[in-house]
Amino acid sequence: MLRIGYPVYSLATYDEDNTILVAGGGGKAKTGVENAISVVKVLSNELELVKKHPFPDCVSMVATSHDKKHISAFVGPDVMLFDQDFKEISKFSTPMASMIGKCMAFSPNDDILLIIDGDFTLYLLKVPTLEVIASRSPDKNEETMKIIPTRACFHGNGESIVLVLSNEKKTTLNKPIEGFPEIASLKGSFGIETKSIYSLGDSIIINGINTKLKQTAILLMKESKGTLMNTHVVKPTFGVVTSMVPTKKSIATGTNEGDVYLLNKSSLGRMRVTKRVHGFPVTSMIDCGDVIVSGSLDATIKITPNKEKSFQITLLISIVILAIAVLLQIIRFINK
Repeated sequence: MLRIGYPVYSLATYDEDNTILVAGGGGKAKTGVENAISVVKVLSNELELVKKHPFPDCVSMVATSHDKKHISAFVGPDVMLFDQDFKEISKFSTPMASMIGKCMAFSPNDDILLIIDGDFTLYLLKVPTLEVIASRSPDKNEETMKIIPTRACFHGNGESIVLVLSNEKKTTLNKPIEGFPEIASLKGSFGIETKSIYSLGDSIIINGINTKLKQTAILLMKESKGTLMNTHVVKPTFGVVTSMVPTKKSIATGTNEGDVYLLNKSSLGRMRVTKRVHGFPVTSMIDCGDVIVSGSLDATIKITPNKEKSFQITLLISIVILAIAVLLQIIRFINK
């Protein structure tokens, strides 16, 4: 465990050497709680603070480009772009009233930054200038009746890169250009607001929450030749999922009660449970190979073992115990 000193809102990879970025803060008001992005080294069973970069406002989101050359962050209402040494390259100021950004991701080619601000306005920004390529705001929704996403991500690669836009009514595939022309859609009355979304090969994984009913749904979709179809819809009974991240063979989820669950990537069935990792809701998670690192509003980041390795050890121990039990029974029988 590492006490970071501020509520954690977002985690991101920093380099290839298992170093991560930890973003969060207490906001602009003089609460006495700092705002920062911390560089943290992830070791096999511990976390080591390398450096802390302070900011004047809460850092609600942080993301790193795939080539690791750029770091982007929501600092209050501003989107800021830095190099690896945290030297500012450019800044884009949003008019959002809510100071907590909803979504931030680099395109597979690292030439576009996708953001959804706290007022649910979607922007595509050119990297590294952060000039607006395209945008869609909730105000336009009343006129055009087009989807205003609560979360979004890039999907595909090369010339086939598209956007996945999702809200409580439907999920769509859209071209990443002005107007966001719709390619395909999948309607669903799941009654949940999308909280996190990931693209994995031809699959799209969505986690959503119905805050009034305190219910969660995790959707697994497949995309094929411009069409979308649901393959699994799971409504977990273990609490409200507040954070999610895919790993190589599983999907790690954090709950409002601070628990961490690992689900099977294909069936979404439960694989591993670690109770009360945090004392407050899990706000962000990141896959670090043999471990999962999670952050929370309790101002800590913690390590949870990777399922694959721990499962194999548990299975081996179980087999050894069973073999010993059988051997003891045989010895008792012989002694009789």
